[in-house]
Amino acid sequence: IIRELAGVKVNALMPYFDAGTFAYRKHPYLGTKGDGGFTVEKARILSAYAAEHFVELVPQQNSLGHLGGALGHQELAHLRDGGGTINMVKPETLSFLGDLYDDLVEGFPNATAIHVGGDEFGGDFGKDLAVAARIAEIGAPAVYAEFLMKLRDLLRQRNRAMMIWWNEQGYTLDAAPQLAKDIAVFDWHYGPQEDYPSLDRLIDAGFSQPWATPAVTRYYDGTNDWGNTFANIGGFARAGARRRVPGICTCTWVHGMWGGRNLFELNLYGLVYSAESSWNPER
Repeated sequence: IIRELAGVKVNALMPYFDAGTFAYRKHPYLGTKGDGGFTVEKARILSAYAAEHFVELVPQQNSLGHLGGALGHQELAHLRDGGGTINMVKPETLSFLGDLYDDLVEGFPNATAIHVGGDEFGGDFGKDLAVAARIAEIGAPAVYAEFLMKLRDLLRQRNRAMMIWWNEQGYTLDAAPQLAKDIAVFDWHYGPQEDYPSLDRLIDAGFSQPWATPAVTRYYDGTNDWGNTFANIGGFARAGARRRVPGICTCTWVHGMWGGRNLFELNLYGLVYSAESSWNPER
């Protein structure tokens, strides 16, 4: 995968982790694949190999939502807010995530940033009494901002920048006055549009690094949806280029989620098109 994508001038890849796919040293129960999954040692080998091909491996470790698998472990039950959302007010949460970031920094030494997630957590946000009390005190966007800024401090201590998803419930924009503007915000929309004015909203809010984030959308179902994929990627690339955003990050969400047949090989076509759109957006 690294070789093929480097050949079309893709210069970064983002392996995605929530729980079960990385053998974290201080929390080995998370690595349900054991040595068969990602390990620090494998990550270092892949990072070095990627660097030889001018590709940066940037890890993404969900740190707000999408953590149902992790928080389902008895060892982490005390960090659960509700469902797959982590408790954003407990100090122990930061200690736990710091442990994960330590392994990611060691495993991905060439990564300039770590993506911490930040989308799709709102359904379980505030179910814990302590979190609910803090929300009642300062408001949900402020709790979100408070937590993200603490994560940013954790990463700065480890010499890493922070990347997040734009939050689909509006928290990112609502909390913008309280967030550092050097946080890279990935503006994700997976459908074709004439333009993507959501980038303007992030820019107007002061964020200096809004990324255009389309997707190879074959995971929706098993049909041939290249029309949607190409219109999304090409349109978002043009919109981003006009606004001089730092880059485009094309998602794949592989492994047949939600019933779709989305083996990685079926995504390569869309990723090659994404590379061409990135380097020649107006072509």
